[in-house]
Amino acid sequence: MTTTKRRALIIISSGRQLPLAEPAEVKSISTGFFLVEMAQVLKEFENDYEFTFATPDGNAPQLDINGMALSMHYIEKIGAKTIPLRRQQRRRSFDVNSFRQRHPELVARREQEVQLLERHIGRIPVSELLPNSEPELAESVQHDEPPVAEHVERAAAELP
Repeated sequence: MTTTKRRALIIISSGRQLPLAEPAEVKSISTGFFLVEMAQVLKEFENDYEFTFATPDGNAPQLDINGMALSMHYIEKIGAKTIPLRRQQRRRSFDVNSFRQRHPELVARREQEVQLLERHIGRIPVSELLPNSEPELAESVQHDEPPVAEHVERAAAELP
């Protein structure tokens, strides 16, 4: 017996810049949607629904790369975990590989979410890193380490 999936429309923000009032020298910051928020919906309903994605302006959505920080993947405990994880990354002795080894569940969750995104939407534009992005994330993007940097480069290369 063949079953057809139900259909669902997901509207994604088309915002790419967030205007700022202060500081005066910075007019806006690069932004987009957070994958951790969308990935939970995709994971929960992908077996039962066929998704159609749209944005209010009809353009491709932009992924906010800053939402790919490992601390964001503690989604259920984000408030309690973000500050300690950021403190660990600000130490002079911080080592990206050791940090990832101590948090394999977060690394795995981020990789699964990137795979969900690619499976359902494909490759899309990615925002710029903010100046105070978590060092683990910045290191990934700067040193072309998968999954984050690989996704960014492929997305940029495949834009029309």
